[in-house]
Amino acid sequence: MHSSLSAELKKYYEKADHSANIHYLKRTKLYPVMAEVKHLIMGFHSNIKEEVIFSINTLLLFSVNTEAPFLFNQYPYVLEAIHSYISKNYPPKDIMTMECLRTLTMALRNLLVNHKNMQAVLESDLVEVLFKVFEENTDRELARNMTDIFSSLTRVGLDCKELFMAI
Repeated sequence: MHSSLSAELKKYYEKADHSANIHYLKRTKLYPVMAEVKHLIMGFHSNIKEEVIFSINTLLLFSVNTEAPFLFNQYPYVLEAIHSYISKNYPPKDIMTMECLRTLTMALRNLLVNHKNMQAVLESDLVEVLFKVFEENTDRELARNMTDIFSSLTRVGLDCKELFMAI
């Protein structure tokens, strides 16, 4: 699996224009800014690879912020955008999409450390999509992230009986 991922990434980077300018953000603080949150939401809805990667990376940055935690209650459309992205892209059609799903579920897992986020996810439609992915999944890393997500959600009232019966 590792060698095929390596080969896929090599092909992707060989196609890239090496003379093009590289634009990046230099962040010293990880506070959510509304413009970035909107960009994150639109990135997931657009399903454009580069925008999705930006959105996932932004979520990862927010997930490690201990000073000003990212709360889904403050940005409810983020959960809707994540739901939309996962629904459109599972099962994954290529390795890059699988890697995006792995990283997205890891960011979700990190964000669920905050109890307020657990309740927001539990009350959203995202849980149903996560159940579906977990039932149909064959990837170990994705399964591990999903198990951690469900473990967190059981602390605030998720009943996993349906999931266990389906397995």
